Amino acid sequence: MAQESRQANYWSVLFLRFLAGYINVTMIIHFATTLAGHTGSLTNIPILIVQQNNFALVETLSVVIAFLMGTIFSGFCYPHDDSAVRLRYTAILTGFGLVWLATPWLDLPAGILLVLTAFSLGFQNGMRLSYRGITVRTTIMTGLITDIGVMLGRWLNRHPIEVWRLSFHLNNLWSFLAGGILAALVDQYTPFHEMFVAGVLDLLLAGYFFFFRDRLEVTSWP
Repeated sequence: MAQESRQANYWSVLFLRFLAGYINVTMIIHFATTLAGHTGSLTNIPILIVQQNNFALVETLSVVIAFLMGTIFSGFCYPHDDSAVRLRYTAILTGFGLVWLATPWLDLPAGILLVLTAFSLGFQNGMRLSYRGITVRTTIMTGLITDIGVMLGRWLNRHPIEVWRLSFHLNNLWSFLAGGILAALVDQYTPFHEMFVAGVLDLLLAGYFFFFRDRLEVTSWP
């Protein structure tokens, strides 16, 4: 059972990483902005304040706050009974999926879509998922790249490294990139709205969480 739980968690993390890559590239294609991480947004805020670019400042603050609210919602939804969290994740991912499926017909203003997407990514990043003791934040790549680089540096200096850990980090990287490639392909070569496809991906992921709910393990809060 422990091995089955480990494998279920492994694939759930990679699927979420794939989804994050897909949505982030979609936002870049349509709005020239990244929503999965906010170092750039926070860095840009002082510049916009000094330039008195109020419209861009409000837009930037809105997506940062929406991401934060998503993480707050993620923490709030984490129940005292860990066994219930998987069903809550299933329900919320289903909700996001249905919203994205309807996006082509809702004709949402760009600002609203950006805020909703930032909120969903904040929620996703706050999900308490782990693999072999590694708590994973699935939308932000800076820490992942750092871990890969440090491990490669230790290996080059002939220090022993855990190969499974490096392999896991690399597979996370490939999954994010693969999701981004799919978004670019959908935009370039298909008639489908990218957010409609994002809805399909969210619903597939929700189904995964539901069918493997007895195997998935979540990270306990300290």
